[in-house]
Amino acid sequence: MTEVERFILIGCLLQGALGRDFAVMLPQSIEVLSGSCVLIPCRFEIPPEMINDLVAPAKGIWRKSHTGGRVVFDSSIAPGNNEIEGTLLGQLLRKNCTTILDRFPSSYRDHYFYRFENPKFLYTFATAIHINAQDSPPKPKLTPEKVEVMEGTSVSLSCSAAAPCPKLPPNLTWTPRLSDSVDQLQENEDNTTSVSSDLTFTASHLHHGQKITCRALYTLQQGGNQTSEASLILTVLYMPQISGSGSCSRTAAEISCSCESRGNPSPSMEWHVSGLRVTNSTDRVIREEQLGNTGLRSSLTMRPHRETRPLSSASVPTLSGTPASSSTPRLHSDTQRLPAAENPVCSNLGGTDPQPLPELETIHYASIKHSPRSVETLGQDAREGAAGHGDDVVYSQVARKKKTKKGKQQDGEGLGEG
Repeated sequence: MTEVERFILIGCLLQGALGRDFAVMLPQSIEVLSGSCVLIPCRFEIPPEMINDLVAPAKGIWRKSHTGGRVVFDSSIAPGNNEIEGTLLGQLLRKNCTTILDRFPSSYRDHYFYRFENPKFLYTFATAIHINAQDSPPKPKLTPEKVEVMEGTSVSLSCSAAAPCPKLPPNLTWTPRLSDSVDQLQENEDNTTSVSSDLTFTASHLHHGQKITCRALYTLQQGGNQTSEASLILTVLYMPQISGSGSCSRTAAEISCSCESRGNPSPSMEWHVSGLRVTNSTDRVIREEQLGNTGLRSSLTMRPHRETRPLSSASVPTLSGTPASSSTPRLHSDTQRLPAAENPVCSNLGGTDPQPLPELETIHYASIKHSPRSVETLGQDAREGAAGHGDDVVYSQVARKKKTKKGKQQDGEGLGEG
């Protein structure tokens, strides 16, 4: 073997041995906004026997495309003379090669290789980082991605956005602003940086179906700004609630009453007469109309009978729990007095059947608007009205007085002539 061959063989063996001990720690890839800076976290290791060779002056170099590619940044060159301007932030003698490159152009997306040079040795590391320059910023990340909670539950949302340029981190904002948020700049496991914002609020039925958006505003080094956003839709489960008050009206031939309820899941409705459920028939017609995904309007049209007892309307939720509210439809009459059987109640039940109504007491007036509280005296010739409540339903009822042959009035329960 000639001396030249022996020298080449030794050189190859030495390079292989050293190669097993040389290493650089880099993220596999970084997304950067075109026209803004990019921070490259970088650390390197050398063989233990070469530690004493880490002496000044030393410089860090970044090559494009491959280990022998052209130099785009050299830390020893004066500012303004590099192909891509930047700053070596790390201390090379402590094996820190972290670098920031400024105004990174989108046309330069590629793999980049780090090279160390000093008077003792020089070495280009084989591990590369891929810098992916984009004309628009990446979307922020929302967690959790889906929110489905009961009303009254505390909800915590987190939004994070990449901050490849720590000089100009993105500004995060929430829409709508349900409460104050907490923002912070943080370092990720791969040593890249990001900005996070945490939003905490108490879920209400008013939040159901609401779109929550986290928006990231990036300011560019070259001027101007770019925005990106991520959104989710809130799903809030809540007990049914009576929407306002129901209403009743009467003509010569029939009585019509309506009741609305909203809840999530959407409630179902039932009408009851004398504690018995009303079903569709020739003289009792029930119609229902879905109000979006969470509401229902039910109407009852019936021809009065003398034997009819007071009505109640029950909204039966598919959720368990106690009633959220109750309301009695207001009766309207221009010239007639409406009998007791025409005064229904709209109520929310906690998933149970309506309770039977108590016996009637007499009241004499043309209209009533009831709320679940004690009943006041209504005039000199009026007796006390009755208002009652069960465990799961609130209701009220009225009955009118019958006229005797002498024109006097007596207590009665039927729907007599108006």
